Amino acid sequence: MLYNPMQSKPKTIGIDARMHGYAQTGIGNYIRHLLEYIFKQDKKNNYVIFLMPEEYDNFILPNGRIKKVKVSAKWYSWKEQLLFPFQLYKEKLDLIHFTHFNSPILYFKKSIITIHDITPFFFPGHKMKSLIRKIGFRAVFFSSVKKASKVIAVSQNTKNDIIKYFGIKENKIKVIYEGADEQFQTIDDYNKIEKLKEKYNIIKPFIFYTGVWRNHKNLVGLIKAFDIIKNKHKLDYQLALGGKEDLYYPEVRKTWGELGLENEIIRTGFIDQKELALFYN
Repeated sequence: MLYNPMQSKPKTIGIDARMHGYAQTGIGNYIRHLLEYIFKQDKKNNYVIFLMPEEYDNFILPNGRIKKVKVSAKWYSWKEQLLFPFQLYKEKLDLIHFTHFNSPILYFKKSIITIHDITPFFFPGHKMKSLIRKIGFRAVFFSSVKKASKVIAVSQNTKNDIIKYFGIKENKIKVIYEGADEQFQTIDDYNKIEKLKEKYNIIKPFIFYTGVWRNHKNLVGLIKAFDIIKNKHKLDYQLALGGKEDLYYPEVRKTWGELGLENEIIRTGFIDQKELALFYN
Protein backbone atom coordinates (compact mmCIF):
# COMPACT_ATOMS: atom_id res chain seq x y z
CA MET A 1 0.00 0.00 0.00
CA LEU A 2 1.39 3.41 -0.99
CA TYR A 3 -0.50 5.52 1.54
CA ASN A 4 -3.38 5.21 3.94
CA PRO A 5 -5.82 8.14 4.35
CA MET A 6 -6.21 7.16 8.03
CA GLN A 7 -2.50 7.36 8.81
CA SER A 8 -1.37 9.47 11.79
CA LYS A 9 0.73 11.91 9.79
CA PRO A 10 -0.74 13.61 6.68
CA LYS A 11 1.13 13.08 3.44
CA THR A 12 1.65 15.49 0.56
CA ILE A 13 0.35 13.93 -2.62
CA GLY A 14 0.77 15.40 -6.08
CA ILE A 15 -1.57 14.84 -9.00
CA ASP A 16 -0.52 15.57 -12.56
CA ALA A 17 -3.66 17.29 -13.81
CA ARG A 18 -2.18 18.99 -16.87
CA MET A 19 -4.86 17.36 -19.04
CA HIS A 20 -7.65 18.53 -16.73
CA GLY A 21 -10.46 19.94 -18.84
CA TYR A 22 -8.54 19.21 -22.06
CA ALA A 23 -11.43 19.59 -24.54
CA GLN A 24 -13.39 17.15 -22.36
CA THR A 25 -11.40 14.20 -23.65
CA GLY A 26 -11.43 10.84 -21.93
CA ILE A 27 -8.29 11.57 -19.91
CA GLY A 28 -9.53 15.07 -19.09
CA ASN A 29 -12.76 13.62 -17.72
CA TYR A 30 -10.84 10.93 -15.84
CA ILE A 31 -8.78 13.58 -14.05
CA ARG A 32 -11.77 15.79 -13.31
CA HIS A 33 -13.72 12.99 -11.65
CA LEU A 34 -10.65 11.58 -9.92
CA LEU A 35 -10.05 14.91 -8.20
CA GLU A 36 -13.71 15.37 -7.36
CA TYR A 37 -13.99 12.07 -5.52
CA ILE A 38 -10.57 12.16 -3.88
CA PHE A 39 -11.40 15.54 -2.38
CA LYS A 40 -14.72 14.19 -1.10
CA GLN A 41 -13.24 11.09 0.50
CA ASP A 42 -9.78 12.07 1.77
CA LYS A 43 -10.15 14.55 4.62
CA LYS A 44 -6.60 14.30 5.94
CA ASN A 45 -3.84 14.40 3.32
CA ASN A 46 -2.54 17.46 1.52
CA TYR A 47 -2.67 17.66 -2.28
CA VAL A 48 -0.70 19.58 -4.89
CA ILE A 49 -2.49 19.80 -8.24
CA PHE A 50 -0.33 20.56 -11.28
CA LEU A 51 -2.29 22.44 -13.96
CA MET A 52 -1.66 24.05 -17.34
CA PRO A 53 -1.98 27.88 -17.43
CA GLU A 54 -5.32 27.79 -19.29
CA GLU A 55 -6.87 25.68 -16.52
CA TYR A 56 -5.10 27.23 -13.53
CA ASP A 57 -7.39 30.23 -12.94
CA ASN A 58 -10.58 28.22 -13.45
CA PHE A 59 -9.64 25.52 -10.96
CA ILE A 60 -11.35 26.26 -7.64
CA LEU A 61 -9.59 24.98 -4.53
CA PRO A 62 -12.13 23.14 -2.34
CA ASN A 63 -10.24 23.59 0.93
CA GLY A 64 -6.98 24.72 2.50
CA ARG A 65 -5.31 21.33 2.13
CA ILE A 66 -5.29 21.66 -1.64
CA LYS A 67 -2.66 23.69 -3.47
CA LYS A 68 -2.46 24.33 -7.20
CA VAL A 69 0.71 24.87 -9.21
CA LYS A 70 0.88 26.35 -12.69
CA VAL A 71 2.92 24.25 -15.12
CA SER A 72 3.96 25.59 -18.53
CA ALA A 73 5.09 22.20 -19.76
CA LYS A 74 2.72 20.49 -22.14
CA TRP A 75 2.58 16.71 -22.34
CA TYR A 76 4.99 15.06 -24.82
CA SER A 77 7.22 18.17 -24.81
CA TRP A 78 10.87 18.76 -23.94
CA LYS A 79 9.73 21.10 -21.14
CA GLU A 80 7.87 18.19 -19.60
CA GLN A 81 11.12 16.26 -19.40
CA LEU A 82 13.55 19.05 -18.49
CA LEU A 83 11.58 21.70 -16.55
CA PHE A 84 8.62 19.91 -14.99
CA PRO A 85 10.84 17.71 -12.72
CA PHE A 86 12.17 20.81 -10.94
CA GLN A 87 8.63 21.89 -10.05
CA LEU A 88 7.87 18.40 -8.77
CA TYR A 89 10.97 18.27 -6.57
CA LYS A 90 10.26 21.77 -5.24
CA GLU A 91 6.95 20.61 -3.74
CA LYS A 92 8.64 17.82 -1.71
CA LEU A 93 5.93 15.29 -2.49
CA ASP A 94 5.56 12.02 -0.65
CA LEU A 95 3.81 10.57 -3.70
CA ILE A 96 2.63 11.73 -7.11
CA HIS A 97 -0.02 10.25 -9.34
CA PHE A 98 0.82 10.67 -13.03
CA THR A 99 -2.56 10.38 -14.73
CA HIS A 100 -1.03 9.48 -18.09
CA PHE A 101 2.08 7.50 -19.01
CA ASN A 102 4.26 10.54 -19.73
CA SER A 103 6.09 11.20 -16.49
CA PRO A 104 9.49 12.97 -16.52
CA ILE A 105 12.43 10.60 -16.88
CA LEU A 106 14.43 12.75 -14.43
CA TYR A 107 11.91 12.40 -11.58
CA PHE A 108 12.85 9.55 -9.24
CA LYS A 109 10.64 9.93 -6.18
CA LYS A 110 7.68 7.68 -5.38
CA SER A 111 4.94 7.65 -8.01
CA ILE A 112 1.96 5.78 -9.35
CA ILE A 113 0.92 5.97 -12.98
CA THR A 114 -2.31 5.36 -14.86
CA ILE A 115 -2.10 3.62 -18.24
CA HIS A 116 -5.32 4.04 -20.20
CA ASP A 117 -4.16 1.92 -23.12
CA ILE A 118 -1.07 1.34 -25.25
CA THR A 119 -2.69 2.47 -28.50
CA PRO A 120 0.13 4.94 -29.36
CA PHE A 121 2.54 2.03 -29.82
CA PHE A 122 0.42 0.63 -32.63
CA PHE A 123 -1.19 3.84 -33.95
CA PRO A 124 1.37 6.56 -33.20
CA GLY A 125 -0.53 9.44 -34.81
CA HIS A 126 0.91 12.34 -36.78
CA LYS A 127 2.98 13.68 -33.85
CA MET A 128 4.74 10.39 -33.20
CA LYS A 129 5.67 9.30 -36.72
CA SER A 130 9.27 10.56 -36.76
CA LEU A 131 11.96 8.15 -35.57
CA ILE A 132 13.21 10.56 -32.89
CA ARG A 133 9.72 10.98 -31.45
CA LYS A 134 9.13 7.23 -31.49
CA ILE A 135 12.36 6.62 -29.59
CA GLY A 136 11.53 9.37 -27.10
CA PHE A 137 8.00 8.07 -26.65
CA ARG A 138 9.19 4.55 -25.87
CA ALA A 139 11.90 5.81 -23.51
CA VAL A 140 9.38 7.85 -21.52
CA PHE A 141 6.88 5.00 -21.38
CA PHE A 142 9.41 2.41 -20.22
CA SER A 143 10.90 4.80 -17.68
CA SER A 144 7.45 5.63 -16.29
CA VAL A 145 6.25 2.07 -15.77
CA LYS A 146 9.61 0.84 -14.46
CA LYS A 147 9.98 3.61 -11.85
CA ALA A 148 6.36 3.63 -10.68
CA SER A 149 5.62 1.95 -7.36
CA LYS A 150 2.28 0.90 -8.80
CA VAL A 151 0.71 0.97 -12.26
CA ILE A 152 -3.03 1.51 -12.62
CA ALA A 153 -4.61 -0.10 -15.70
CA VAL A 154 -8.16 0.96 -16.55
CA SER A 155 -9.07 -2.48 -17.90
CA GLN A 156 -7.94 -6.09 -17.70
CA ASN A 157 -7.05 -5.94 -21.39
CA THR A 158 -4.74 -2.98 -20.80
CA LYS A 159 -3.09 -4.86 -17.94
CA ASN A 160 -2.59 -7.89 -20.19
CA ASP A 161 -1.03 -5.69 -22.89
CA ILE A 162 1.39 -4.07 -20.43
CA ILE A 163 2.53 -7.48 -19.21
CA LYS A 164 2.77 -8.91 -22.74
CA TYR A 165 4.59 -6.09 -24.48
CA PHE A 166 6.66 -4.52 -21.69
CA GLY A 167 7.41 -7.34 -19.30
CA ILE A 168 6.01 -5.62 -16.21
CA LYS A 169 5.29 -7.97 -13.31
CA GLU A 170 1.62 -8.73 -12.84
CA ASN A 171 1.58 -7.86 -9.14
CA LYS A 172 2.78 -4.34 -9.92
CA ILE A 173 -0.34 -3.59 -11.97
CA LYS A 174 -3.73 -2.91 -10.40
CA VAL A 175 -6.88 -2.84 -12.53
CA ILE A 176 -9.16 0.02 -11.45
CA TYR A 177 -12.12 0.38 -13.78
CA GLU A 178 -13.48 3.74 -14.83
CA GLY A 179 -17.05 4.64 -13.93
CA ALA A 180 -19.78 6.62 -15.67
CA ASP A 181 -20.73 10.15 -14.75
CA GLU A 182 -23.93 10.39 -12.72
CA GLN A 183 -25.65 12.34 -15.49
CA PHE A 184 -25.59 9.32 -17.81
CA GLN A 185 -28.98 8.00 -16.81
CA THR A 186 -32.33 7.46 -18.47
CA ILE A 187 -33.82 10.83 -19.41
CA ASP A 188 -37.61 10.98 -19.39
CA ASP A 189 -37.86 14.53 -20.74
CA TYR A 190 -38.74 13.75 -24.36
CA ASN A 191 -38.89 17.46 -25.21
CA LYS A 192 -35.12 17.69 -24.66
CA ILE A 193 -34.55 14.66 -26.85
CA GLU A 194 -36.77 16.05 -29.61
CA LYS A 195 -34.93 19.38 -29.49
CA LEU A 196 -31.63 17.54 -29.87
CA LYS A 197 -32.94 15.64 -32.89
CA GLU A 198 -34.15 18.88 -34.42
CA LYS A 199 -30.82 20.64 -33.76
CA TYR A 200 -28.81 17.95 -35.57
CA ASN A 201 -31.45 17.04 -38.16
CA ILE A 202 -31.82 13.49 -36.89
CA ILE A 203 -34.87 12.19 -38.77
CA LYS A 204 -34.20 8.44 -38.86
CA PRO A 205 -32.84 5.71 -36.61
CA PHE A 206 -29.13 6.40 -36.31
CA ILE A 207 -25.79 4.84 -35.47
CA PHE A 208 -23.75 6.99 -33.09
CA TYR A 209 -20.00 7.39 -32.63
CA THR A 210 -18.28 9.87 -30.35
CA GLY A 211 -14.55 10.32 -29.80
CA VAL A 212 -11.43 11.51 -31.57
CA TRP A 213 -11.19 11.18 -35.35
CA ARG A 214 -7.98 9.19 -35.55
CA ASN A 215 -6.73 6.03 -37.22
CA HIS A 216 -7.04 3.75 -34.22
CA LYS A 217 -10.77 4.49 -33.99
CA ASN A 218 -11.27 2.97 -37.47
CA LEU A 219 -13.80 5.56 -38.65
CA VAL A 220 -13.06 4.62 -42.25
CA GLY A 221 -14.17 1.07 -41.44
CA LEU A 222 -17.28 2.39 -39.69
CA ILE A 223 -18.27 4.48 -42.71
CA LYS A 224 -17.73 1.56 -45.08
CA ALA A 225 -19.84 -0.67 -42.82
CA PHE A 226 -22.54 2.02 -42.77
CA ASP A 227 -22.50 2.04 -46.57
CA ILE A 228 -23.08 -1.73 -46.59
CA ILE A 229 -25.98 -1.38 -44.16
CA LYS A 230 -27.66 1.23 -46.35
CA ASN A 231 -26.95 -0.02 -49.85
CA LYS A 232 -26.68 -3.79 -49.47
CA HIS A 233 -29.10 -4.45 -46.63
CA LYS A 234 -31.37 -1.48 -47.46
CA LEU A 235 -31.66 -0.24 -43.88
CA ASP A 236 -32.61 3.44 -43.80
CA TYR A 237 -30.33 4.78 -41.08
CA GLN A 238 -28.25 7.88 -40.45
CA LEU A 239 -24.72 7.92 -39.04
CA ALA A 240 -23.90 10.54 -36.39
CA LEU A 241 -20.21 11.25 -35.85
CA GLY A 242 -19.47 13.12 -32.64
CA GLY A 243 -16.19 14.84 -31.88
CA LYS A 244 -14.05 17.44 -33.58
CA GLU A 245 -12.83 16.59 -37.06
CA ASP A 246 -9.06 16.04 -37.17
CA LEU A 247 -7.54 17.57 -40.29
CA TYR A 248 -4.53 15.26 -39.98
CA TYR A 249 -6.81 12.37 -40.96
CA PRO A 250 -8.51 13.52 -44.19
CA GLU A 251 -9.26 9.91 -45.18
CA VAL A 252 -12.42 10.03 -43.03
CA ARG A 253 -13.99 12.83 -45.08
CA LYS A 254 -12.56 11.34 -48.29
CA THR A 255 -14.27 7.99 -47.61
CA TRP A 256 -17.76 9.35 -47.14
CA GLY A 257 -17.26 11.55 -50.20
CA GLU A 258 -16.25 8.61 -52.40
CA LEU A 259 -19.25 6.61 -51.19
CA GLY A 260 -21.67 9.49 -51.70
CA LEU A 261 -22.77 9.56 -48.07
CA GLU A 262 -22.42 13.28 -47.34
CA ASN A 263 -26.14 13.72 -46.77
CA GLU A 264 -26.47 10.63 -44.58
CA ILE A 265 -23.70 11.46 -42.11
CA ILE A 266 -24.31 13.96 -39.31
CA ARG A 267 -21.18 15.77 -38.09
CA THR A 268 -21.95 17.18 -34.67
CA GLY A 269 -18.57 18.61 -33.76
CA PHE A 270 -17.69 18.71 -30.07
CA ILE A 271 -20.51 17.44 -27.84
CA ASP A 272 -20.69 18.57 -24.23
CA GLN A 273 -21.57 16.13 -21.46
CA LYS A 274 -25.22 17.14 -21.17
CA GLU A 275 -25.86 16.68 -24.88
CA LEU A 276 -23.93 13.42 -24.84
CA ALA A 277 -26.32 12.04 -22.24
CA LEU A 278 -29.23 12.99 -24.53
CA PHE A 279 -27.60 11.22 -27.48
CA TYR A 280 -27.31 8.04 -25.45
CA ASN A 281 -31.03 8.25 -24.73
